[in-house]
Amino acid sequence: MNRLDISVTLNDGQTVSLVLFGQEGTLFEISQEEAQAYGESCCQLVEGKSYEYGIDAGYHLEGEVVYSSRLNESTGILQTGNQVGMLSVAVCRGEKWCGEVQLEVRSVKETYREDYRQMLEEITEHSTELLMYCNSPVCQYFEPSPSGDAQILYQRFAFIKSLIDSAEFANAIHQIFSSPVTCWDENKELRSVCGVRRLDRQALKQIRCSAQRIGIPERHPLYGRFSTLPEKIETRSLRETVDTPENRFVKYALSTFYTFCNTFVSHKAAGDRLKKEGKRVIAFLSQYLNHSLLKQVGMPDLLPLNSPVLQRKEGYREVLRVWLMFDLAAKLVWQGGDDVYKAGKKDVAKLYEYWLFFRLLHLVEEVFYLKLQNVEKLIVPSEDGLALQLKEGQHVALSGVYECESRRLNIEFSYNRRFKGGTTYPEGGSWTLEMRPDYTLTIWPVGIT
Repeated sequence: MNRLDISVTLNDGQTVSLVLFGQEGTLFEISQEEAQAYGESCCQLVEGKSYEYGIDAGYHLEGEVVYSSRLNESTGILQTGNQVGMLSVAVCRGEKWCGEVQLEVRSVKETYREDYRQMLEEITEHSTELLMYCNSPVCQYFEPSPSGDAQILYQRFAFIKSLIDSAEFANAIHQIFSSPVTCWDENKELRSVCGVRRLDRQALKQIRCSAQRIGIPERHPLYGRFSTLPEKIETRSLRETVDTPENRFVKYALSTFYTFCNTFVSHKAAGDRLKKEGKRVIAFLSQYLNHSLLKQVGMPDLLPLNSPVLQRKEGYREVLRVWLMFDLAAKLVWQGGDDVYKAGKKDVAKLYEYWLFFRLLHLVEEVFYLKLQNVEKLIVPSEDGLALQLKEGQHVALSGVYECESRRLNIEFSYNRRFKGGTTYPEGGSWTLEMRPDYTLTIWPVGIT
């Protein structure tokens, strides 16, 4: 039997002791560094498990997963269910709310952290590609500003975080720092005429015409040719610099990400999970901005989006791609996001269902060599920006025509299509019970309805 002792600080500054008991291998306490790295709580449970708890006398716990004992309200059972993510449990004394304890419910799958991040990153990429594909004029009028709704706020942050908190983006930044683009800059400097080694046309002109001159001693070899020489002349030299338009763009992009994430974290509707994850993102963005390379770089006067370096050079092209997707991701609201991370949870199974939709959609387009119609209906304007119409139980149908040498076929890829039960051939539907599979691929000849 595992045991985990937790000290809970209440609103009035007092602390109470909470003890959890669970089966072997179901209670964990990770380091503060690891918790901060993943935006999680140090005290961690496992999904689908039950835990006995006990808290100091006079206090009791309240929450959806809490089942208090009838004999002693300070003891009971916590049942995590299939929820994965942050779990907030209220600590009360009588009818008064005194504070809360935050626990983390981890998945039984060991790689769920990486899987969750990868799937969310791919969903973000597919969604922003849809936004570019739609090319609707209404898209031009939305500004990426934080919403007043806490749920929408976290949805948008999750999309943005999946772009900039990835190994690909980090590798791109390190590639830029290790091999930056440089250029030659002309450096002008006033130097004593005695220290000038090479004389060009400009230097000779200054020797002849410059003011603030000094006399030449009689024993000097030039005495007789010149009566006076200028005290100082302006010399020019070339030096290698990293202050290029491309590096300025990188600094601008990182500054934009930093400011935007900082705005999210400081928003009044920001929840605990958003603040934890946001502060970690802000921390590594701050490290990038404080790099010695970017300290030598100014802010851009204009954005060199047509630069061959930004479009082709390794590292720079990834930053450009993320920056272009960032503006779109900041506008996006996902209806199905409530199922994935409502109230701080991370429903990996539900996210997998949405992720699989995009993978199958891409596979259908690839196999049948077509671009499905009605794709633009997946993105529609809403009060909060642009809404991704992908949600459990909501029917989505995308169709196209496959043309081969012998015949033309209608192709329809459906999500949550409903088939009525008790129908007979040739009517469409199910022969037995009503069905609603997650994904349906329908193929029939053109001309037949």
